Amino acid sequence: MKGKWIFDSFAEWRGYLRRACWGLAKGLMRLVYAIVIGLVSLIVFCGKQVEAFCRRETVASLIIGFVLVLLVSGWVFTFVNGRMETRTAEHQRDSIGYKLDKMMQAYDGSAMVIVDNDTISYGE
Repeated sequence: MKGKWIFDSFAEWRGYLRRACWGLAKGLMRLVYAIVIGLVSLIVFCGKQVEAFCRRETVASLIIGFVLVLLVSGWVFTFVNGRMETRTAEHQRDSIGYKLDKMMQAYDGSAMVIVDNDTISYGE
């Protein structure tokens, strides 16, 4: 196919297409490999910088670590409390809705409804 613009046979076209697809797949895999290894290299570089700082400034790194632990603990505590309050409010909302539904069905004149404590049954 060197120096030619058209194919002479179907087999020549098929071979060229196969080589082009293989080259494309290889190129895409090289691109993915470059991105992944680049990110890994960046993480390793940052880790080496942190390690060098910890060796050089031990007390400062301990203080920074302690502050980070406190921050993360505060964030987790805030998240858990917020989730608990949300669930409590949802439970109260559902409970009020259930009580309202029970009362509305108890006073519905079109159907015979029997309300016994927390059970709603329909009479026949």
